[in-house]
Amino acid sequence: MILKIDVGLPFNWMILWLSSFLFALSAALFAIFCPSFIKRHDTYTKYKELGHSPRWVIWEVYYALSKKGKFPLLWKYDHTQPMRKRFIDKGLATCCTEVSNKVPEGQNAAVEALSDRTIVYFMHQSQVYEMYSRQAPEADDQRENDIFWELFGYLTKRHPLVRGAINCLIIISFALVFWVFIENVWFTIEYFVEWLDETTSIMQV
Repeated sequence: MILKIDVGLPFNWMILWLSSFLFALSAALFAIFCPSFIKRHDTYTKYKELGHSPRWVIWEVYYALSKKGKFPLLWKYDHTQPMRKRFIDKGLATCCTEVSNKVPEGQNAAVEALSDRTIVYFMHQSQVYEMYSRQAPEADDQRENDIFWELFGYLTKRHPLVRGAINCLIIISFALVFWVFIENVWFTIEYFVEWLDETTSIMQV
């Protein structure tokens, strides 16, 4: 009995290459468009584990409010208005008309560090609003937690088209890998059936 072994691949290398390319493309889009805040702090627990002062979350809000778009054509579009409104609606930010000069003209926000708290000022509908977080031991953990999750929630909803593209690329990539897996399983089944038929024929002879 001569056992013949087919050393050829039961799948097309181009499928695996295309799957890898699509996955790499999704990873590149994630690296470019995912806010650095999300990359550094994917949960509030991990944020606290870094040992940040309760006041630091205000600086994170300030950086998010001040950050311009990634492309010059988008710099004039203020994409932070929904986040500002969210802070106001949640009662985390309050109107402070007596300090209308706190936000310099042409800037989205300003920050002020006092002895017991850090305050971020921002404009919304021609009004100045302030939001603060106190230093320990007067720090309000629930307030810090609320500010963190409001900021996190806003940032995760940015670039919906890019998020959709990333999800599609990952789904297609894994679908191609699954297709290769099915091809290998089918090849194995066919090979086993063929071997079984040959073995049965030889035994009958």
